[in-house]
Amino acid sequence: MLTDIQVKSSKLTLKGETKTLTDNGGLLLYITHTGKYWRIRYRFHGTAALMSIGEYPIVSLLEARQKQMEIKKLLHDGKNPIAERKKVSEWTFEKVARLWLANWQTDKSVQHVNIIRRRLEVDIFPKIGAMPIDEVTTVIIVNLVKGIALRGALDVANRTLQKFRHNF
Repeated sequence: MLTDIQVKSSKLTLKGETKTLTDNGGLLLYITHTGKYWRIRYRFHGTAALMSIGEYPIVSLLEARQKQMEIKKLLHDGKNPIAERKKVSEWTFEKVARLWLANWQTDKSVQHVNIIRRRLEVDIFPKIGAMPIDEVTTVIIVNLVKGIALRGALDVANRTLQKFRHNF
């Protein structure tokens, strides 16, 4: 069983290497040089499947285990988790954010709108854009902003957090 310390401290040593750490019940942490990704391995009607459930640290170990339990419940109920995700994901964070941007930009300068759009497209959408809006939590947002700050973009991190506070 994985611990937070194991997940946090896991690193790769060789270029081009990947590593997989396993937890109970098919939960995996797939580690590459670009990041750490939670996946769950399961069988549906006898067919093996692998489903991505988020990127660490945006999705913590606890949250990954909670998603794993949700997936197991769907399997118990005879439902395909990947098909269910596609049904539920109609209102994604990116879709809601783009609607907000369209309404918000009406009295703003083109330059300011472009800065905010670029911030969303570079820093936010690649990480949580595809998430259903009702799954975006404060913890996910805080971890996202911390990730921006860790790369040295403190001003961008602060401004991103301000936008979240005002709008989401």
